[in-house]
Amino acid sequence: MESTSGVQNQLNTYTHSEAIDFAAATWNWQQRNRNLVLKPNKSSVEIPTHEIETGLRAYYRVLVMKKDKYILIACHINLHGFHRGDLRFVEVNKRTIVKGFEFSVIGELFPGDVVAVTKLGRRSRAKFQPVDVFSVHPDADCTWEVLNMTLLTRKADQLVDFAVLKNGVAVCEGHVEAMNVIPNTREPLELDKMYEGLAFIPETIEFNYTQDLSAGRVGLIALASHLHSYPNVLRIGDGE
Repeated sequence: MESTSGVQNQLNTYTHSEAIDFAAATWNWQQRNRNLVLKPNKSSVEIPTHEIETGLRAYYRVLVMKKDKYILIACHINLHGFHRGDLRFVEVNKRTIVKGFEFSVIGELFPGDVVAVTKLGRRSRAKFQPVDVFSVHPDADCTWEVLNMTLLTRKADQLVDFAVLKNGVAVCEGHVEAMNVIPNTREPLELDKMYEGLAFIPETIEFNYTQDLSAGRVGLIALASHLHSYPNVLRIGDGE
């Protein structure tokens, strides 16, 4: 039997109560801190990953990169349910603080990365109004930006030889599909040149609701069947 990864353990032991606590805390995070400074671009420092995060948190998966930001999707529908659609998609940008990393996270994440978000900030000073979950989508402006988060441990496949395409993804020798790769060099990658690195294997989200559901919460399971499922997208978006 295949062993469960540390990320899967984090996702599977997360509770409905913890998700509700995080959603409730967002009512105190309505004002965006406009004094936040942009994080500097990194030099040769590798972004750290962590096996576990505790305390107030919500788990999100990196869905896609769009220019200078990432769009994340909630791993558990308990977090937003029907009426907090504003929490389904959140934005990571140059102001986001990653645990143990003092540089900008832009260019460091892969579609499929799982993060533990520990604090959000409102992107607008407009009056906050929760929105229906069926009215939000990843191409719309997010209500929230991630202020603090922890990047969870990644799974890496075997060493591969790869070349980089214009859209930023890698074609690996011996593999049909495009893949994300952690290169063995920190130098800028050139097109039409072969490199060596570790192929990145995105986590599979086994369940999109917490595993402690009681009979009174079966509506969440029904909701899960009606929400569109977004696969990992191996591309860089062209729009804002």
